[in-house]
Amino acid sequence: MNKHVLSRRGFVAAGAAVLAAPRLASAQSAPHVVGTLFPMSGPNAEYGGLFTKGIELALEHIRADNMLKRPITMAVQDSSPRRRAARWA
Repeated sequence: MNKHVLSRRGFVAAGAAVLAAPRLASAQSAPHVVGTLFPMSGPNAEYGGLFTKGIELALEHIRADNMLKRPITMAVQDSSPRRRAARWA
């Protein structure tokens, strides 16, 4: 029996690896995203600004450590719905 013959399972596994390789490579280059949900409008908007600045400071420290292989970003979202924020304005 020839040891260099590729079995059907081996062929399928190799094909799956070839098809998945580009997806894995592109997934590694995407940045880490830290999402925040703080009050950015309304009566508690001051707290939301302070909390956001605290997260930005933490991210600066994380970036300075150079421990992550991918970049890290922050996505900020207001916790107040527009109708409620408009009522407070």
